Amino acid sequence: MSDEEINIAIAEHCGWAHPSVQPYAFPDFCNDLNAMHEAENRLRNGDWTRYCQYLAEYGGGTVRFVSVHATAQNRAKAFLKTLGKWEETE
Repeated sequence: MSDEEINIAIAEHCGWAHPSVQPYAFPDFCNDLNAMHEAENRLRNGDWTRYCQYLAEYGGGTVRFVSVHATAQNRAKAFLKTLGKWEETE
């Protein structure tokens, strides 16, 4: 998925009205850790374990990576994978 597609999908999940019509009216989740923190707050309790597992994949399976080094891009991808909204691009 492109950054724009990722941002739109997260914005839709977070309740932004018609993000694909107004693509610049919502945060840049792929590049803004603060925006991803706000999105993470919308995860249900049952999703956190799966979310952390997806994040750990980007850091070679280490918990330290999850809590310290994950970029906004890593978090955005893991977020969408957790929600089942990640689409692989060819």
